[in-house]
Amino acid sequence: MLTRLTASTLAHKPRWLAAALALLAGAAGAHDTWFTPVPGNGGGDTVLALGTGERFPQQQTALDIGLVQASGCQASGSAASGSAASAAVLPLQWQAYQDNATVLRTAGTVAAGTRLSCWLQAKPLPLELDDTLAKAYLDEVRASPAVRARWDALRARGVRWQEQYTKHARIELAGA
Repeated sequence: MLTRLTASTLAHKPRWLAAALALLAGAAGAHDTWFTPVPGNGGGDTVLALGTGERFPQQQTALDIGLVQASGCQASGSAASGSAASAAVLPLQWQAYQDNATVLRTAGTVAAGTRLSCWLQAKPLPLELDDTLAKAYLDEVRASPAVRARWDALRARGVRWQEQYTKHARIELAGA
């Protein structure tokens, strides 16, 4: 998962988002999002289940397709040929919702032996922390006195802790 922090003036460490999400999850526990290959329809397409869960590899919830900003599969070569066609990007298309995952498939056929790198990026989602959670967040990452002083100054002006996070999922599929 990659992040873009709007509170980046407070620290430049990518672990900030991980700490915030772990704290926010509370009773739900930590979670992540990943792809799992599923059998296709035999027509040469690649089918992937995208789900979120607390404990890999068990997916528990589906991602709303409306949250998808970009996705696709990059063909990275063929066992039989190194043709230019093997570098094509195939869009991922929604196929169905399951209780625990969103099923996506490539929008074209994939030749046998083709390796794929598939990805999905969700739209950025805003996150706002109350003061108690922001303090726990700073404690978790062992924030420096300078970072704490900057946060205290912002908080004294009535500024709430705000940031955005973006979910990313990726899978590498070996050619068959």
